[in-house]
Amino acid sequence: MGPAGRSPSVPDAMPAADSSRTLRAARDRTEDVRKITYLMLFRVGLVTVLLAAIVLISASGPSPEELARPYSLFVLGLIAVTYGLTLVYAWLLQRVTQPQGLAYAQIGADLAITTALVHATGGAESAFTFLYLLSIIGAGMVLTPRGSLGAAAAAAVLYLTAGILGHAGLLPPVYGQRVLPTASSAQELGRAVAINLSAMGAVALLAANLASQVRRVGERLADQQDRYSDLAAQGEDIIRCLTSGLVTVDRGRRVTSFNQAAAEITGIARERALGQPLATLLPGLGDLGATIPGSDRLEIDITRPDGTHVPVGVSVSALTNRVRAEVGRIYNFQSLSELKRMEQQVKRSERMAAVGQLAATMAHEIRNPLASISGSIELLRGGARDEEDRKLMAIVLREVARLNRLIGELLDFARPRQPTRSRLDLGAPVRDALAVFGHERREELTVEVETEGPVWVEADATQAQQLVWNLLKNASEAMPSGGLIRVTLSVERGGAAATAVLRVTDHGKGVPPDLRERIFEPFFSTKTHGTGLGLAMVQRIVQDHGGTVEVVGDGAEGATFEVRLPAVP
Repeated sequence: MGPAGRSPSVPDAMPAADSSRTLRAARDRTEDVRKITYLMLFRVGLVTVLLAAIVLISASGPSPEELARPYSLFVLGLIAVTYGLTLVYAWLLQRVTQPQGLAYAQIGADLAITTALVHATGGAESAFTFLYLLSIIGAGMVLTPRGSLGAAAAAAVLYLTAGILGHAGLLPPVYGQRVLPTASSAQELGRAVAINLSAMGAVALLAANLASQVRRVGERLADQQDRYSDLAAQGEDIIRCLTSGLVTVDRGRRVTSFNQAAAEITGIARERALGQPLATLLPGLGDLGATIPGSDRLEIDITRPDGTHVPVGVSVSALTNRVRAEVGRIYNFQSLSELKRMEQQVKRSERMAAVGQLAATMAHEIRNPLASISGSIELLRGGARDEEDRKLMAIVLREVARLNRLIGELLDFARPRQPTRSRLDLGAPVRDALAVFGHERREELTVEVETEGPVWVEADATQAQQLVWNLLKNASEAMPSGGLIRVTLSVERGGAAATAVLRVTDHGKGVPPDLRERIFEPFFSTKTHGTGLGLAMVQRIVQDHGGTVEVVGDGAEGATFEVRLPAVP
């Protein structure tokens, strides 16, 4: 099959397979090291018991100087060699990459030392032939079944060689040896060989079978461990990738898991949350721990460490084990902040649409009578002879003009024209609005402008200028005694998208948090002479351009109106 027919999953599967083999090899090496360590400890313990027995027997005998004779020194030498080899094995075990090779070397050395001890203690009828069986069992523990059978064959060969050659006098005895291999008869030799070889064969078969079963069980356990590890890793990945917060607690209501989404919603780091009582960490959630609403979803407020409140929808269910016994609670929750904001926007848009329709109807009904009133007053004013009457008529005309201007604003709000968008630097309408505002502002007002450079957007230049002018006028009205108005223009880049940010900051009384949603409603104003349409028009223009406008800051001193529009390259 050509390159086009290759499965795209193959390249990704290979590293996973290599990683699995690497983990399995590391685990096998660790298991081999553990078994070899147990074998060395058993060897040291057995040799220590033999050494203690020899010393006690010699010390309690009629002549304690037996320990200094050549035969005793030979046996003690074998024990010393065993101790020395064990130390060498322990040193090599930390440095070799293949512990199995070291295991073969240990078994071979044990068989050689056992053969020397058997020859020195009577040959084929020695009481220490049981050490061969221990070596075969040890080989079954640390080697493969084939290695165990190989160790049994080697033990049988060494035992036969030492027994026959010793009985024939071809192997010299140890100086001072009391029980000589040549002292036994051929019949006794045959009986001892038959019994010991049969025992070696039986132990070898049992050890090989046991080693095979242990290896199979170990492999199954390793497979189960891998499977459980994979399931645990997959579970952790699934929980980590959830967009909703997930918190689990034990019977004592202490946090046992806390995913990344929960950390982002609550503002609490996962490391800090684990092990903490939920009632102390998140009182809003902790209060739900007494009862389980089942599948019902509740809405509560969570207080973040910075003091802000986050509305969340939460469901609580029981956490059970494999026998369905309850072992804790599961809390699943999502932030409703964006949903609440969208609901407020929809309600505000519905109210604005209704108000706009009403305003359009009323504007048409009021503008015609106003025109008649204005014309009639103009005629009366021309024929008036009394100065007082002319002043009163001038007041009427001024108020009629104000009403007409208000009606014009109502019509602009109720029937906004479709924006004619073009690529422009947002700094241009800002400068134009500042030029117009400069002719109308009071002397005690100061305006500062900060910009990072060209900020390109797709917008209607006229509506963008009106947006900036309305924000400047709002800031001016918020500071009747004068002050500083700061205008900043910047670009925020996050990933592939960029956002143009316009901020207009005043130093007035600020906007209380409970009024921040209402200030964009038509005809709502906190000022004595305000019409309540300026900020409503700002929001309409921003929404028509796919942006957002809001009041940011704590509102303790002044207000900052932040407009965000999609930026273009």
